[in-house]
Amino acid sequence: MSTQDRHTETDAAELARAEQYLSGEDPELRQAKRLAQIEQLDRELWAEDNLPRLEGELRSDEAATARRDAHEDAAREYDAIARKMGSKIDRRRRGVAGTLAAYRDGEIPADEFAEIRKGTAALFAEDRSRRKAAKLAKRERRAASAYVTKEPGPYDEGSPHSWIRDSLLARDASTRGLVTGRGNGLSDMGDQAVQQRLQRHGEDGTRALRGNTKYAKRLRQIRHEQLRVEDADAHRQSVRAARTDELRAFGTDGGASATAPGEGAAFVSPAILLDSIWAPYRSPYRAFADQLNKSIALPDYGMECYLPTFTTGASVTSQTEGGSVSETDPVAAFGSSAVVLKAGQVTVSYQFLDRAGPGISGDQVLFAQVKQQLDAQVDLYAINQAIASAQTVTDNEAFTVTKAKGGVGGFLGDLKSAKNKLHDTAGVRLKGTHAFVIGDLADYLSAYADEQGRPIFTPTLDDNQLRLRAEGDPQAEGFTGYVLVGLALFQDDNIPNVGTTSNTQVIVTRPDTIVQLEGAPVPYLYPPSVAGTLDAILGLRCYVATITRFKEGVSTITGSAYKASTFA
Repeated sequence: MSTQDRHTETDAAELARAEQYLSGEDPELRQAKRLAQIEQLDRELWAEDNLPRLEGELRSDEAATARRDAHEDAAREYDAIARKMGSKIDRRRRGVAGTLAAYRDGEIPADEFAEIRKGTAALFAEDRSRRKAAKLAKRERRAASAYVTKEPGPYDEGSPHSWIRDSLLARDASTRGLVTGRGNGLSDMGDQAVQQRLQRHGEDGTRALRGNTKYAKRLRQIRHEQLRVEDADAHRQSVRAARTDELRAFGTDGGASATAPGEGAAFVSPAILLDSIWAPYRSPYRAFADQLNKSIALPDYGMECYLPTFTTGASVTSQTEGGSVSETDPVAAFGSSAVVLKAGQVTVSYQFLDRAGPGISGDQVLFAQVKQQLDAQVDLYAINQAIASAQTVTDNEAFTVTKAKGGVGGFLGDLKSAKNKLHDTAGVRLKGTHAFVIGDLADYLSAYADEQGRPIFTPTLDDNQLRLRAEGDPQAEGFTGYVLVGLALFQDDNIPNVGTTSNTQVIVTRPDTIVQLEGAPVPYLYPPSVAGTLDAILGLRCYVATITRFKEGVSTITGSAYKASTFA
C-alpha cells in the first residue's frame, strides 16, 4: 500500500471516529458517510506535491467540470463537518468546565472524575478531527480551482472592444448613434451589447474585489483615492459609505449602475490598460522618485502628511561624584508635505475610438501615453521637494573631472564636498550613497579619457556583463553602472536647470531618508457633452507627497562649471 493510500485511509478513519461521537445528537452529520465515495473520484488530488501542477491546468470538458463540482461538493461537506464539530466541541468544553467548577472546593468523586477524563479525551479527539476536516476542505477547494476555466473578459488583451468607448457611450446617450455600426466591424456597438459588456466587466471587477490579487488591490486603491478630500474625517466617512453602497450595487447589477466616473466596478479601467507594452512618446525616466523610501503608504485620509523630527539633541557629559547629570531636552518638530494632485489628460476624438484598434489596443496607447507624462511629473515634484532646503556646492571655474597633477578638485572634488556637507552637518550626519545627474553629464563622464585616450571610469557590471540593476530600477534605466567617490551615479533628465545661463544640477543624497508617498493612479473619463465637443477627455491623476526627513540631508552642485551646453 502506498503512502498516499495510507494517508487517505487515515483521514477517513479519523472522520469516521468523529462521526461516532456526533451522529447520535446531530443527524445532519451522517452525510459524512459519503466521504469515502468522494475520495474515490481522484485519490491523487490528496497528495500535496501534485496540487501545484494541477493548479496550472485549465480544463473545459464535461469530465473536468464534473470533477470540479465533486471537489466543490466535498469541500462544502468538510466545511459543514468542521462547523458542526466546532459547535459540539464548544458544548462538551462547557460541560467539562462546569463539572470542574462544581467541585472546585472539594474532592471530585471517582465516577465524576472518570466522566471528566472521558469527556476530555473525546474533546481532544474531536478537535483533531475538526482541524483535519478544515484542512481537507481547504485541499478540496484547491483541487477544484485546478479545473476552473477562466473565460476571457470583454476587455482582455486582444479584445476587439474598447472599454473607453463603451464607458463614454454608456454615460452620454446623445453620442450613441454616432458610433453604432462604425469602427473595425468586430465590435457590436448596439446599446444592449455595450451594456452587457460593461456589466460583465463590472461583475469581473466585483469578483476581483473579493480577492487579494494585484488587480484587486489596485481597484480598492483607485476607489479610495477617488474620494480623497481635505477633511480626513469626511474622507473616512465617504469611503465607508461608498464601500457599503457599492457592495449593495454589485450584488444586483455587477456595479454597472454608476452615474459618475468611478462609482461602479464597470467604470474602473481593466488592469491591462496600465500594464501594456507600447512605444509611447516617452518622458524622462523617474529615476529619482524610484530610489526614495516608499516603505510607507500614502495615509488613507486627508491632504497633509506629517513626520516627527528632532531639530536638537539631548546632552551627555561625564558625571562627577556628587555632581548633576547633564540634561538638555531635545526639540521636536514635524516635517510635513501637502498631498498634491498630479494629473494629465488627452483629448481623443471619436474617429480615433472608431478607427484605432482592434478595440483595447487603442485604449492601451492612450493610457500608456498619459502614464509616461504622469510619472515624469511625479518625479519632478519629488526632486523639487528634496532640494528645497538642500545645501549647495557652487563651482564657477572651468569644468574638469579632476584637478590636474594631483590634489582634490574638479567634479570629483565637488562630489566630495557635497558628501562632506551631509556627514559634517550637526543633527544630519548622513553618508551619501547616490548622485543624480542629467543624462548628458552622465554620458560626458563615461566618455572622458586621460591623455593616453583611456577612459577614466569603468562601469560596474554583473556576471552577464550588463550594468548592475538598482532597487526600483530593474532595467538599469536610471543607474549608469558607475560609482564615483562612493556614490552610485544615476541619470535623471527631470532634474531642472538653474540660473540665467542654464546650469545643470547634481544632487547628492541618501534616498532612503526621503519618504515618497504615492496613491494609485486613478483613470478618469469625460464624455463629449462635458468637453463641449465631439471629442472626449481621458486622463490619469495621482496623489503624491514627498517628505525629506533631514532638510539638510541633500546637497546640490551647480555653478557656471556645469553649464548645460558644455555636456550636450
